[in-house]
Amino acid sequence: MRRMRAFILTTEALLSVIAAAWLLSMSHPYDATGLSYRDVYRHQLAQDFAEVSVRSAETREALCMFAAGGNEKELKGYYAELLSRLGGYCLRVGAGTETMDVGCSEGRAFQVTASRALLCGEEFIDVRFTLSFAA
Repeated sequence: MRRMRAFILTTEALLSVIAAAWLLSMSHPYDATGLSYRDVYRHQLAQDFAEVSVRSAETREALCMFAAGGNEKELKGYYAELLSRLGGYCLRVGAGTETMDVGCSEGRAFQVTASRALLCGEEFIDVRFTLSFAA
């Protein structure tokens, strides 16, 4: 009985060592992607822009009007004020076939895009938010 118990404990210990060695020898998936926390933050910021814009009744209505060829002045003012508080980002908003740039200048190197489907009246339109960051 003692020998059997010792054998089971030894086998369990050997399997634990093999599993630990295998886990330590694996390359980390995070390193393989080449993403940094800054890149993840940028992608999350674009997703937040998209989500907040389509959930707000004011911006949802303004986006629908903009997509139908309406005036972009109200929408541009809203995003310009928001970007002035957040920092030096460039935002490109595309709704349907219309496109508008807010706070954009030359020298933007990194872009992330988030999109949402927005119900305007009885049809869905594709709304894209592309944030560009300084190099």
